[in-house]
Amino acid sequence: MYRVLFLVSYRSMKLKPTYIITVLLLLCICSKSWGQDTSKVEEKAPIRLDLIFEVCDSPIKLHSGMHDSYLYEKYYEEHPEDYDSSISYSIIRSDDPKDTINIERFNDEDKREFLNINQDITIVDDVFFFNKHIMNPDFHNAVFNELVSLVQCTITGNIDFTNCKFNNGFCGSIPSYTTYDSVARFNVSSFNGTCYFKGDKYNADLEMIYSKFTDLEMDECTAMERVLLRNSTFTKSLNFKSSYIKNTLDLRNISLTDTSNIYFNNTLLPDTILLTNIQNIANEIDLTLAKFTDSTRLDINSNEYKKERKHLISLYKTDISQIKLDYTHFKLITVNTEREDWAGIFGYIDLGFSPLPKDSTQIAKERQLFTGEELPYDEVTAMYEALLENFKSRGQKRSYQLCDIEYQEYIYSKKPAYKSWLVVFPKYWNNFGYDKDKVFGWAFLFLGVFTLLTFFMFDTLTRTVYPIRNIPIQPKWQEVKHGLFTTKIFWNRLWYSFVYTSVVFFLISLKVGNIDYRKKGYVFYLMSMYTLGIICLAYMANFIITR
Repeated sequence: MYRVLFLVSYRSMKLKPTYIITVLLLLCICSKSWGQDTSKVEEKAPIRLDLIFEVCDSPIKLHSGMHDSYLYEKYYEEHPEDYDSSISYSIIRSDDPKDTINIERFNDEDKREFLNINQDITIVDDVFFFNKHIMNPDFHNAVFNELVSLVQCTITGNIDFTNCKFNNGFCGSIPSYTTYDSVARFNVSSFNGTCYFKGDKYNADLEMIYSKFTDLEMDECTAMERVLLRNSTFTKSLNFKSSYIKNTLDLRNISLTDTSNIYFNNTLLPDTILLTNIQNIANEIDLTLAKFTDSTRLDINSNEYKKERKHLISLYKTDISQIKLDYTHFKLITVNTEREDWAGIFGYIDLGFSPLPKDSTQIAKERQLFTGEELPYDEVTAMYEALLENFKSRGQKRSYQLCDIEYQEYIYSKKPAYKSWLVVFPKYWNNFGYDKDKVFGWAFLFLGVFTLLTFFMFDTLTRTVYPIRNIPIQPKWQEVKHGLFTTKIFWNRLWYSFVYTSVVFFLISLKVGNIDYRKKGYVFYLMSMYTLGIICLAYMANFIITR
């Protein structure tokens, strides 16, 4: 550069004065950089900012260790050289607290994207949003040294607190009553202090997967989809008091301590509850304290849950002895639910009845992942045996009965096809032995059916096959068909058919010497009637003895 100036200066002495002026101007420009080291340009280190957001009726402020409080927008308008490109965002706000707060980021094309803090930064003071409409907030990887509160807000779009550290809890003891229109993510985060949700409404999933909690309180909350807490750790309490979860509660693989408690007081339970692989349960989990008043699930006649509307519950690899439940409200899941993408969490699995929650097409699509993924037979029977022992030790007779019936049906369903259909006999005969009085109904039903059949076979039975003394011979059926059948004959024939059937059906000993075995079909009918009668008498005697 200096060689160029020298040549220009040398030639300018032979030229006009205008060239001399040009040379002088070039020398002035160069003189400004003579005092600087041009061999190396120092890069300005980014400024580390500890941020505080105060969102009430006051402006949103930014606090920095280098500066006093400044309005965010105003400060960077006056000091653009301090702008930290690694924290690329701006905040647009309104003085009206009901207006929307758009927390935005500008990319290289100057295109706005709704965002919030999404870098490894530390917020040293309270974060408090009150009565605000926040769009697509993203706080992932942030550290909050003080309390974070979202009170009476509406969150539009997904809210992301993934991989955050809450060193002083979330919402504290403040009732929040915030509405989350989309997915709320608190995955892989840690909470020191209480994480308190009071009166919140979640229109999509609430995700708290692989997170660590001291206390998680969900009080009077409404979750319209899933609450996912799998693989999380709870040091003290997990409380769903008076909350309503519609679709799924996922507590698979959660870790508990000796001081951990899980509460379901007055909770409206979801369609599916996944309590898979929970071993260290020091304190009993009592599901009987939940609220079972959902009219869509109750059978008006029995005041118990309809079979197709029971809560599906997974207890695979869980300490069942520490689970207290009333089995009138539950049905055991026998599908492997260990995989994180288990399809059943999207709605009812295929148990022979139509799924109710969510879109049926979506459920069918998800179920395809698990075709044939039933748990091993021994694992399922072990779960049923543990449940039965649980109910027996607690004196829950009705729960024991319902669980045992379900267990017997499962056993039959796993037999070969030529044997599995036999379940209809114990199921409908006396409900696997739990409705022994049904035998009286069956006995009268058989008696009625055999009486009608005997009415048409009365002539042959009483004249040839097996005559019974004192039962008079009635007109032949051929005579009846030719118009000789009067009302008196009809009632006499019906009465003696009933008497004949009753004698054979309830007679303990049949005089085989009086049977004419040449009429094979009639003999088979007679023996069938006699055999069924003996069976009914045996079950009726057992009912009377065991009462």
